[in-house]
Amino acid sequence: MVKIHGIIYILIGIFISIASYFVNVNDLYIFFYAGMFFVAYGIAKIVLNFIMGQKEQQKQQQIQKTHQSYRKCHRCGNIARLTDRFCARCGTKMYASMLF
Repeated sequence: MVKIHGIIYILIGIFISIASYFVNVNDLYIFFYAGMFFVAYGIAKIVLNFIMGQKEQQKQQQIQKTHQSYRKCHRCGNIARLTDRFCARCGTKMYASMLF
């Protein structure tokens, strides 16, 4: 299913509201309010996408920070913290150049 951007909802809502207002607002008031609903829905969709994008960006930054705080043992492939001097699995000395 195709996702429709919020701007499209706003444009459709403005078109419906203006068209129903100029034709005859007394007979087509339901269409006028339906157009206003489309505008409100489009604005809400844009705002929610912005907020969710910010949360997703923060989540990616947190994952990146977590990923940068570990390294792999070059001998056995065990994951170790940056502060570890030796591998917990095989005992190989860990060097600063062994980052992921």
